[in-house]
This record gives sequence, structure tokens and C-alpha cells, in this order.
Amino acid sequence: MYMDSTKLSTRTCAEAKAWLEAFGMPASEWAELNGFPKEIVYSVLSGRSRGLRGQAYEVAVELGIRARPPSNVASPRRIANSNENRPIDKIDFAGAPAGKDSNMSP
Repeated sequence: MYMDSTKLSTRTCAEAKAWLEAFGMPASEWAELNGFPKEIVYSVLSGRSRGLRGQAYEVAVELGIRARPPSNVASPRRIANSNENRPIDKIDFAGAPAGKDSNMSP
């Protein structure tokens, strides 16, 4: 399948199931080979879990149900960790100048 780099295409849960079936691979075997609990894989494939966070998200990405985030975008965790040891008045919040705002009175 050709994937246009300008458009992220994803599979539906049914398409992901069909993909596994086309290769004759049970979901439990795919889960074991990829290091995921089979209950989470079944939950994502059935649509009970939308795969928004945690291992369910990782499963959905690996199955192609969710798009993999672009590699040039910083994750919220990396941004939070980079500001971890900085005083609050020195943290750059979305490009705002560090320190006091010139429009605010003391």
C-alpha cells in the first residue's frame, strides 16, 4: 500500500483485523510478538478502546489504527521535562518572554 507523505492514512479496526487475518496471524500471536497484553490488543481491535493513551495507544499506532506522530514534533513529556528544574519565572510558556510582562503592573 502506497502512503502519501502529505496525508496520514490509518486503518479502521475492521481493516486491522482483516490485515492480521490476511497473514493468518491471530491477534494473540501478534500481541505476543510485539510485547503487548492480548487483552489490550483485543480491546483496540474490537473498538472497545479507542487507543487514546498508554499501551492501547501504542497498540493502535502499531496496528495502523492511529497515525504515528511526526518525528519533528516535540512530545508534551519532553517539553515538560525540559522545564522541570527551571524556576517558574524562567520557563518560556509558548514563546512568551521570560520574566515580568511589560503590560502587567507589579
